[in-house]
Amino acid sequence: MNAIQSDATATPDASTTAQVIEYRSPQPLAVLTLALGLLSFLAVLRPVLWVVPLVAVVLGPISLWRLANDRTKVGRQAVIWGMALALFCGAWGISRHVSRHWWLTSQARVYADAWLDLIQQNRLKEAHQLHGRQIQRVPEGMSIDEYYRTDESAAHDMRMFFDREPLRSFVTLTEPVEVQFQRAAVETDLHFDSVTLHYEVIMRREGRTYSRPIHIIMKREAVEGTSDSQWFVFTVEPG
Repeated sequence: MNAIQSDATATPDASTTAQVIEYRSPQPLAVLTLALGLLSFLAVLRPVLWVVPLVAVVLGPISLWRLANDRTKVGRQAVIWGMALALFCGAWGISRHVSRHWWLTSQARVYADAWLDLIQQNRLKEAHQLHGRQIQRVPEGMSIDEYYRTDESAAHDMRMFFDREPLRSFVTLTEPVEVQFQRAAVETDLHFDSVTLHYEVIMRREGRTYSRPIHIIMKREAVEGTSDSQWFVFTVEPG
């Protein structure tokens, strides 16, 4: 007799637990922190854009606090990366600005101080050369006296330059003066680096001391066709 065996469905001792995958949406501030962190490289371009990494650093702890109190949201790694990028780019932007400001100010002062020495020595033609750009300077092989004698436009420009205040009063001083550097302001655009140097001209006359502020605006531009740059005295203004 053939034994008839029936297939019975075996039930395991431990019940199978269905694994439910729960989707957790990102925390909005975490996403914003990461986005601002990625945009923080803009801080290298302009000081006004330092606000981008600053906002990211401020939002970071707030995002982490909200994530700690709301387990239905994710984004902790995004917040950490956003803050790290913001701190790195923000520090880079500030250090670049400070070092560049110092370098430009130092370079501008070298030329401005040399220019002031020429004025005090009454070497006005040489001083005027530092006012001109490359195409306005004495051609190679020509003396400076010959240049101003034969080029009426250059001679007229020199007269007009030194006839304006405060230069007119400065070049006519007969008593010794002391010129003290006070501070500098730096601006940059597409074509020029501009440094405004604030000086104090101190005069002593008949036992009394007088002072007069002047502002020398130096500009730096690239020399066309080369990798060099050139500084020149753009203008001089009364304080």
